[in-house]
Amino acid sequence: MEQQFSSLDRVMESETISKNEASPKSQMSREVKTVKKVLLLLIAIIGVGISVNAQVSNARSRADQIQGVWKYVYANDPSLEVKCIITKGHFVFTYVRDNVITASFGGTCSFDGETYVENVKFGTRGYESQIGAVGRYSIRFEGNNMRKTGEVYPSNTRINETWERVE
Repeated sequence: MEQQFSSLDRVMESETISKNEASPKSQMSREVKTVKKVLLLLIAIIGVGISVNAQVSNARSRADQIQGVWKYVYANDPSLEVKCIITKGHFVFTYVRDNVITASFGGTCSFDGETYVENVKFGTRGYESQIGAVGRYSIRFEGNNMRKTGEVYPSNTRINETWERVE
């Protein structure tokens, strides 16, 4: 048994010596491998950073896409025109019949690129009941149109609208 340990000790000792006394060529090879690993890691980190930046930029551009002046598209009453102005953080709806504003309401809003939320803060007479309402909608853009589907709380009114961008 003692002889087996001494043989094992010699093998381990010779491996330690060979590692410590490695040739300059094998030492350089290990260093090149280490440098390659570090470079690959850096490239991966940069790639992830670029991907995250592109995703944030894309979400930002979708969120900016909702801003502007919109006209409600429907055929029920051609004498009534509804326009909505959406800015970063605020919105206002204006109802016009025969070139006269008949009603208006608005408030704060947010859009993350998919979900649009309106918080009604003010309105003309006849729209007092809307103050405090919150609308939560899914938004889909189709060319110059915006599809808005969702629900207004607390009335639980379902909304399914098409809006056209006013240039």
